[in-house]
Amino acid sequence: NRELLDLIEGIDVEIDHRNSDLFVILRQLRPYLQHRGELLDFFHRNLFKAIATCFLPDDAARRLAHRSLARYFRRASFVHRKLEEFPWHLKEAREWKMLSAVMAKPIFFVKLWHHSENVSKTYLAATVKASAYTLLYAYKPLLEAPRKYPIGAIDAVSSVLTYRGHLDEALLLRRFLVDHYRTHGDHRKLALALRDEVRIRIKQWDWKGAQSVNDEQARVAREIGDISLSQAVLSARAEIRIALGQRKEALEDLAVQERLCRESEDKRGLHHA
Repeated sequence: NRELLDLIEGIDVEIDHRNSDLFVILRQLRPYLQHRGELLDFFHRNLFKAIATCFLPDDAARRLAHRSLARYFRRASFVHRKLEEFPWHLKEAREWKMLSAVMAKPIFFVKLWHHSENVSKTYLAATVKASAYTLLYAYKPLLEAPRKYPIGAIDAVSSVLTYRGHLDEALLLRRFLVDHYRTHGDHRKLALALRDEVRIRIKQWDWKGAQSVNDEQARVAREIGDISLSQAVLSARAEIRIALGQRKEALEDLAVQERLCRESEDKRGLHHA
């Protein structure tokens, strides 16, 4: 109701102001509305289509409405709603330049990434496809001076660069994270960062480099006694050894991984092994 009141009456109108036109409309529409979580939606899809046809008859009108809603959510103070709505309305309005600028802000992007990785990837894919925007240009400041940015942003951007195939740049950031966690003695996050570095090097077909990093990951996983990380070590090691022609050793690694999965009742890991 607060969002509807802001959009229809203005941000200065109190929500308990009973003379508002909004509440008259809502009372009349009550039989046709339903709650979806904290949001209101039309109960009948035919009513939704009729209203959309009446008030948003063409693509230009729909884009204008999304543009207006994007401006509203840009100023929103409620973070989770801003994360959900602001970039979505920019995408629907085809405001690629603005969406590019938003996705290039590491602080906003890391919040969006942790809110939903898949949604973040969708927006990035849409932006890259529909505009001249490039990830490397957008994140050039972060790539040149990662120390100025939050660790979470560096991790998220490295993941997206990996996803988009910018492996050299992703590896640069992942190495920064490895050094950071090693310096601060955060062994679990160090093991995870090493795991991700191994994956990047495998994508680059850098089998010797991947093997070296995998060995360090194995040592860290043993030190902290993390079985799931040990399983990841063995899985990656087997892939590396197969690529290097060491099939016998790879089969031995997979056998150990299978045993660990059975002992920990890890069905997903067992299926992969």
